Amino acid sequence: MKMAGASSMFRLVAMMVMAIVVLLSSTSEAEHHGSPAAAVSCNQLIPAITPCRRYLMGTNSKPSEGCCNGVKIINEKSRAKQDLVVACNCIKQALSLVGKYDPNRIPMIPKQCGFPFSLPAISKNTDCSKLVEGGF
Repeated sequence: MKMAGASSMFRLVAMMVMAIVVLLSSTSEAEHHGSPAAAVSCNQLIPAITPCRRYLMGTNSKPSEGCCNGVKIINEKSRAKQDLVVACNCIKQALSLVGKYDPNRIPMIPKQCGFPFSLPAISKNTDCSKLVEGGF
């Protein structure tokens, strides 16, 4: 049994590494295509959202302290519209590589962590450019 758990954990870690590589590549491509550089980048946000994985997958009933701290960092770094779009797309791409998760749990994180801001439900079909017109 422990071997199967270790194998699953290895696959999850491998997927997270792939997500970081893909997201770093996506950020570099956007910079080379002349779009304005955002103050926030995926390599800052991925470590912030990673502790929320177990909560979003339904393994944990409450977000961990690391998840709460990460969501706070995302909120602090995502003030301008361009930053909000980058943050949303980074979260969307990273979560799509993690596996099955409940996007409806994302908006519950700030409330359960005691924060006065909100986050949208982000799924693979989310159009981040439309979602953030009014901000997170």
